[in-house]
Amino acid sequence: VSVNLAYHPANSQYLPTSQVTYHCSDGRSVIPASSRTITCMVSGSWSISVAPTCQAVCVKPPAITIGSGSYSPMQNTYQPNENITYSCNGTTRLVGSATNICGSNFGWSTVAPQCDIACSAPPPPNANSSVGLSSASFPYSVGTTAKYSCSLGYRLVGIETLTCTSEGWVPAAPPTCQLVCLNPPLPVNGTVLPNVPANSGYDLGTTIRYTCTGTNNIIGSSINICQNDGSWRYAAIPVCSSVCYSAPTIPNGDYMPKQIYANPGTSVSYSCNTQSHQIRGSIQATCQAASLTWSTAPVCLTVVCGNPPAIANGMNSLNGGNAFLEGDKVNYTCNAGYRITPALSTMNPLNENTCTSTANDLPSCEPITCRPPPTLSFGSFLPVMTYYNASATVNYTCNSGFTLIGSNNVTCSNVLTWSQQPICAIRCVNPPMIGAGNGSITPVKASYVVGDIVQYTCMPPYRIIGTTSNECVQAGDWLHNAGPECYDGEQCYRSDPTMNQFLIQPDRASYLEGTTITFTCRYNAKLTGSTNATCQRNTTWDAPLPKCELKGCGPPPQVTVGNATLTPSKPDFMPGEVVTYTCGCDLTLVGKSTTICQNNNTWSNQSPQCLTKCTRPTIATGSKVQIQPDQQEYLEGTNITFTCANNVTLTGAVSSTCLGNTTWDATLPTC
Repeated sequence: VSVNLAYHPANSQYLPTSQVTYHCSDGRSVIPASSRTITCMVSGSWSISVAPTCQAVCVKPPAITIGSGSYSPMQNTYQPNENITYSCNGTTRLVGSATNICGSNFGWSTVAPQCDIACSAPPPPNANSSVGLSSASFPYSVGTTAKYSCSLGYRLVGIETLTCTSEGWVPAAPPTCQLVCLNPPLPVNGTVLPNVPANSGYDLGTTIRYTCTGTNNIIGSSINICQNDGSWRYAAIPVCSSVCYSAPTIPNGDYMPKQIYANPGTSVSYSCNTQSHQIRGSIQATCQAASLTWSTAPVCLTVVCGNPPAIANGMNSLNGGNAFLEGDKVNYTCNAGYRITPALSTMNPLNENTCTSTANDLPSCEPITCRPPPTLSFGSFLPVMTYYNASATVNYTCNSGFTLIGSNNVTCSNVLTWSQQPICAIRCVNPPMIGAGNGSITPVKASYVVGDIVQYTCMPPYRIIGTTSNECVQAGDWLHNAGPECYDGEQCYRSDPTMNQFLIQPDRASYLEGTTITFTCRYNAKLTGSTNATCQRNTTWDAPLPKCELKGCGPPPQVTVGNATLTPSKPDFMPGEVVTYTCGCDLTLVGKSTTICQNNNTWSNQSPQCLTKCTRPTIATGSKVQIQPDQQEYLEGTNITFTCANNVTLTGAVSSTCLGNTTWDATLPTC
């Protein structure tokens, strides 16, 4: 026997089959537990050869005694603070602590739990409701559901269904049944607002409003209120009917007969309450079938005005009468030669006066006057006055050598403007006549003005030689100084298109036999061949056409500063051809971008320059250095100067020039 290990009973000797039990005197456990009780055998020896010992451990924990369950881990001994976990078998639920801990006194911290059926009690009750169970077996197993439904007149609030789990019913609290008012019946051709789902009911205190569809109107109360006892305040529901409500009332008047509702087509008659008011508008209003509304009611207006006041040089639009209502209007018009002027106040429009309970300003009729008419270039008018009355007329005349086009009289109109003004056009004398007679000119006029055109014609069998028309031009002369000729012999024509390269004198479309023409070249070209030709009897020319050889300008001026592309690019250009300069990347063109080869074989413009740019020198914040001119970019060759603000002394260069490499030739000075 070791220290602290004792046994019972403690005898001096033991008979065979006698047993003794070991225990530890310090509270520790007998290890192994199988050696705690030993037996004296027939052989005179004990059932064990080695005595157990006392160790600081916990032995087998308390087992589940109610229901079926187990614990883990399952060991022979457990160290202090080591714990085990209980679990129940099947659908039973654990009641008590699921954990047990080996204590420092080598005992377990708690008794074993129990394994009970999952839901051993029915679902919790709820007033004004019934419960439907998915299984009638009691006690209830895990997964059983309990569905609540409220009695008529109540609304379910909360989760409708409870479920049996290993923890009991979830959720633990049942839903509640809230007292409501049942959905009221709807009127035919009507609805209710707010509109809630069927059988959901309305909260206590809710006010509902009935409305009718289409043009129907409500007969009865249009509202109802859900009371605290779950009933509606008004038991009767309204009716939607094709009626009009009471006719509209009017101030200072009334109508008959009185009725709350009126069928379509029903009319009421209005009258004013006192003689100081007069009715304005139709005295009857009718219930309209289409909209179930009343037609427009009249108004009773106060009699406040007598005859409308008169204005000088004008008249009003009312014919007699001495009693007018507030709001009545009168229009004024002015006599001929006068125009309406609005009242000083802005109460009335231009030509109106309104009957009101307060005084009104009146419009007035003022004489119509025009300022002097526009002056006439190359002409004048009479009489000359400062102002002209309406319908006044002035007479225009043109200076010598000019013809008046348009009416010579203009009139001052009622809207203070003059009628269409004439113009004085330059006059041409009679146009050049047809040589040798036998022809005519149309039209024939006493005088011709700029823009007039006359036509020349020859009498058969004569043919016209020269222009067929002539025009009076700006200078007062005719476009062609000489008229054509009418000729009955052979003619030569300018039928060869190449003749258009020449300047031909005389310049005609055809030429009589024996006529000599002279050739000169256009564009300063060189003429090769005969300078003249004569029309022969066989309608041919006595000499072949010469040739005009154009002289070119050569290549255009080249860009001397920077680089540029010339378009088009070729060694020679004829008069009239254009060359365009385009600068290279990041270069700016200074000068003309185009040049033209002129008739004198020279170029119209010098070559431009393609310059680089320098950015503005960076001046530190707070520096007193100033730059002139001050801008963001500067062209190549631009010179800037530096000064100091506030009379501070400048140290360094006083100027700098933008170089072709986009840098400055001098650094920024200091102040």
